[in-house]
Amino acid sequence: MRILRNTILALILSVGTASASEAPPRIANGTFWALGGALVAATAFDVETTVAALDKCAGRCKEGNPFAKEIVANGRPAMYAVALTGDALIMVGAYKLKEAGYSWWWALPTAGIVVHGLAGTMNLRFVF
Repeated sequence: MRILRNTILALILSVGTASASEAPPRIANGTFWALGGALVAATAFDVETTVAALDKCAGRCKEGNPFAKEIVANGRPAMYAVALTGDALIMVGAYKLKEAGYSWWWALPTAGIVVHGLAGTMNLRFVF
């Protein structure tokens, strides 16, 4: 009986030690930060091409997004403030999804990258 008790105790202690030494997986790893950086870069591309297109057209062009017209009218700082706040919310959502174990957490920042990339690319026709 004593041997059985000691064996069980040794197993419990070794299992507890093994799981305590394992590091938890990092949520904000390199892929997470790379997507966050690409999202910010795509946002900056969108904002800068919007400003350049509106400056070059000098009154002939207007913002095509009805939700962004008021923001664009307030200038570059307002555009960055709103767009980067949206980026931050996207990355918080992606973090929460990844933390909860969803394998598709990357879809949120990727969608933002695609939308800003397409908008910036469409702006380029008015810049050049």
